[in-house]
Order: sequence, then structure tokens, then C-alpha cells
Amino acid sequence: MEVGLSIPVERTARQPTGRVAGSGVRGGWLAFAHFFRSATAMRTLVFSLLFAASQSCLAATDTNIIAASDWSEPVADNRCFALRGRLVIAYTGHTDFDTGVYVELQDASGHVGGPMAVYFDGEHGHDFRPEYKGGLNCELLDAEGKFVPQSPFAFSGACPNSCWIMMPSDSTVRLRANCFGIGKPKGDGLAISAPGKYWVIPAGDTREYFLSGSFTVIPPKDRVSFPDFTGLDVQVWHGTMTFPKMKISVKKP
Repeated sequence: MEVGLSIPVERTARQPTGRVAGSGVRGGWLAFAHFFRSATAMRTLVFSLLFAASQSCLAATDTNIIAASDWSEPVADNRCFALRGRLVIAYTGHTDFDTGVYVELQDASGHVGGPMAVYFDGEHGHDFRPEYKGGLNCELLDAEGKFVPQSPFAFSGACPNSCWIMMPSDSTVRLRANCFGIGKPKGDGLAISAPGKYWVIPAGDTREYFLSGSFTVIPPKDRVSFPDFTGLDVQVWHGTMTFPKMKISVKKP
């Protein structure tokens, strides 16, 4: 995907091109500090735009997609910054079996404003207590609406870290929400892992299943690893979105 950015540069009569406001050593340092702060803020904004654009996806055209839910209803916070989301399950291509469960987030605000900071709690921050509700929570149901029993499993691999995600206006991002290196090769059934959950649909199983889920953002009070965005109007989003149930079936090889 090619991304083009056009960033207008505003100059004032007090600071013409090639000249520095102020005089002497003090004026030079003040100008340098102003330039460094502005440049840092601009680099951060440009990086956020590029990251969001590179991570945005068109699931309908991806041949590795196993299933994708419809978009959730938009959820707005106390400043009318809104997000909506959906679940996507796909073969990643990292190995011949790695199956990713992704949360796609999309800005659904009715206005254009500063970026949103979203705390993405990948793999629940490894906190699997029943009372902890942050991050992605999923359940697999059969056609009768009954819970599908989980399967035991063991693996050795990495899991997504919890981190802050910056979302500029009108952006979409796809985020991995389960551990890496878990799944089954194509044609050998389907393995679905979600934070603290694991299900296996064997090859030849023609029944329909439905994955339901919700995604909750609980920002840490100390803003762990939160970058310094001094000078930018950053809204810290929090809330819970509920994904529409998506149908899952094992494709014939």
C-alpha cells in the first residue's frame, strides 16, 4: 500500500524562512527547543498515520481469511470519540499452521480531531483470572447456542504484548490478539485460540459454529509506557465493544 502525505508548513511574519526568532544564545536555545518539540510531535503524528495505513486491511480480498465478523456498533467515550471493531480469523503464513485471531479497530467518531490512544491488552497481559475482563474475551458456540468444550493444548511460543496504540482520525488497524505458533495445517481441521481459550474443530466436521466476543479497554492508571505527546490533543479511549457472532465452518481441502 502506498501512502502519500501532504503536510502544509505554516510560516508567520515573526518567523520568516531562514531566520530564528529571538537574539543571542538565549534566543537560539529557545528556537531550538521550539523546533525540537514541534518536530517530535510531527514525527509522532506521521508515524501514527503510516502505521495505521500499513495495518489497515480489506478482509474480503484476503484469501487467508477463515472468518470475519460484521462490525460492532460504535462505542463513544465521554468526549464523543468513538471506535467500532470486528473479529478476524486468518492463516498468517508465518508457518503452515499458525492461525491468528485479530481485533480490527476503526475510528467511528462523527468528527475529525486529535488522535485516540487505545490500550491494547494483548493476551490479557497474561492475567487470566475470571474477574479480569480487559482485552479480548471469546466463546465458541454450536448451532444450538451451546458452549463448545475447550481442548487441552500446550505450546512454546511468543504472545502479543500489551501496548498503547495511536489511532489518527479515520484510521483502521488490525491487532493480533492470540499467541503465535498455534493452529492446524490447512485441510487438517481448525484450531482456534483466544486469550485463555482453545478449541479444535476436527477435519470432516461439517457442523456450523459461531464465535462471539467482546473487547474491553481498561487503561492502566499509571499509563504504562505511555509516550510523551506534549502539544498534541490525545484522547485516551476506554469502553467495551461487543462483536456480532461470526459463523465458522471447516473448509473442505
